[in-house]
Amino acid sequence: MKIHILFLAAIILAEAVAAVGVSPPRIVLEDVPKNYVLEKSVTLSGIEPETKVRVSFRGEGSEWVRSKLGNEFVAEKESLEFPLIISVPQKAPNGEYDVSAQIVFSSNEKGTGPNSAVVSSGVVVNIKFTVSGKEVINYRISSVQIPSAEEGSPVFVVMRINNKGNVLAKPEKVELIVKDRTKEIITSSSTQDITSVEPYTAAESVAVFTIGLKPGFYFGDVKIHRKGAIQSIDDIPFDIVQRGAFKADGELISLEVQDNVEKIAKIDALFANRGEVGLYSTVISEIYKEGSLIDTVESNPEYVLQGQTKTFTHYYSVPASGRYTVKSHAEFLGKKSNQKEVSFIVHQNVFERENSLLLGAIIGGMLVIIILLISLLVILSSKIDKEKKKKRKKVKKT
Repeated sequence: MKIHILFLAAIILAEAVAAVGVSPPRIVLEDVPKNYVLEKSVTLSGIEPETKVRVSFRGEGSEWVRSKLGNEFVAEKESLEFPLIISVPQKAPNGEYDVSAQIVFSSNEKGTGPNSAVVSSGVVVNIKFTVSGKEVINYRISSVQIPSAEEGSPVFVVMRINNKGNVLAKPEKVELIVKDRTKEIITSSSTQDITSVEPYTAAESVAVFTIGLKPGFYFGDVKIHRKGAIQSIDDIPFDIVQRGAFKADGELISLEVQDNVEKIAKIDALFANRGEVGLYSTVISEIYKEGSLIDTVESNPEYVLQGQTKTFTHYYSVPASGRYTVKSHAEFLGKKSNQKEVSFIVHQNVFERENSLLLGAIIGGMLVIIILLISLLVILSSKIDKEKKKKRKKVKKT
């Protein structure tokens, strides 16, 4: 009878394990810089709704990896975006690190009363990264486009960049030659106003051109300058339309501040382009303390393609302990999105620890000075005693 029960339990567990999928099962990062924080996500699928999830990390470097959703949470849907935060400290030794994220799912109870059972399953995500302390520039431009724009608005050259390096990636300069329908050159311009792509990320880099073009159909020749070489793409078609022809709309979906804020608060605002045209946007965050506005910070401008979302990250240097509230909105084409709000607390011990370290350093320095002075006095006293003894000997001889 026990054998049948064990066999049945094994079948249930095997079915549960087989039902849960993870993509990708492995994350590989090369030459991660020191004193750097990055986020990588995997997708978990086939989860039974309302399943409890527990996360733990094993291996060398595991103390630098954490789940953005926490170590215990409830999965409400069958598919889940699971973000992992990797924080490499300045003191990290160079070398290879291999961390396993063990994700365990505990489904609802099967049966009732004495026959009930909790079915658990799990997956493992392998995170392998190297820390070398060197700067690596390694990116590839896979596509270039010029989206349609309204009259009077900037013209954008949008480059899809796959950045495999460990520093921000963008071209040094971009040139745009504009031609009419007959391919006669109308105007040309160059710019270094170019947005960057984060390390280990595939995203859009945007070159911004402020050139006055009338409504009509155009071709653009683009020359991208990088590492002393030029990548050319000719005859890219685009339109300039009447002002107001496109509906520009955006929504701030979520606003988050990292847990355990100390001296720097990392603000992540997720923005969605709900309109009919690409948006060159920025997020403005007002910082309140005890109901009073004390500061305003904003993200770097980013280009968000039609129908896409993008996380705008910016930072706030916290001046003191206390409870803070962040109120954020996005701005684009002279418009504002809806506002989101989030609060965070900076504990007093963060600043007390810093003050105690400073006080300790001052006291330590004073002790060193006192010890040196005492040592000097002892040495001088010893020399004086020796001189006195010499004089006494001379007096006795005479």
